[in-house]
Amino acid sequence: MGKGLGTTPDICVDAFIEAMRKTMPDEQKLKLDRPDVRANIAPLGEAVFDIAVGPAQTRADRDSDRVFFDWLSAITKWMVEMEKWRMGVTKVIADAQTLKALRQDVGKLPTPTAPPSRRPSRLTGAIR
Repeated sequence: MGKGLGTTPDICVDAFIEAMRKTMPDEQKLKLDRPDVRANIAPLGEAVFDIAVGPAQTRADRDSDRVFFDWLSAITKWMVEMEKWRMGVTKVIADAQTLKALRQDVGKLPTPTAPPSRRPSRLTGAIR
């Protein structure tokens, strides 16, 4: 899978410059690295970026992004555990007659697991 476009047109601008570099004689290629030349080429890359992301509808599902949806399922499971624990604590507090009983009853509640630690660093999908 190729790398995504990101949030700026930089990848498109760089792609334009590298494509032009391939068509130029060697003695001319270094000119593409000059800031004034890059500034003239940048609008072309920006236009490609705008065309690609403007009307795009990014979609992701379990088939296209298993890592993200597995993480989402783990987070949902953890949130359900935390809600059960919270409800248990609320009941123990409401029913406790003494501080000692409160400590004992809270100690009997199942300890919730830690939240899933491996969160995805990006969402993968397809532009359709």
